[in-house]
Amino acid sequence: MSESPFLLWDVTDASAATGLSVRYLRRMIAEKRIPVVRIGRLVRIKPSDLRAFIDANTRPADLRAAGR
Repeated sequence: MSESPFLLWDVTDASAATGLSVRYLRRMIAEKRIPVVRIGRLVRIKPSDLRAFIDANTRPADLRAAGR
């Protein structure tokens, strides 16, 4: 996910970049869990905000659950 300083993604671009469905991203936006930029009726996502959301919700693997 390379980023220029002024790059904003629409929901479709963010979905393609992350592998998350458009529906899931729209739900996360509606729940205000992902920050967005609103320009009139357009909704745009900063790649850095999406990356921060993913980083904040990444959990380490529990090796004990794998039988180790």
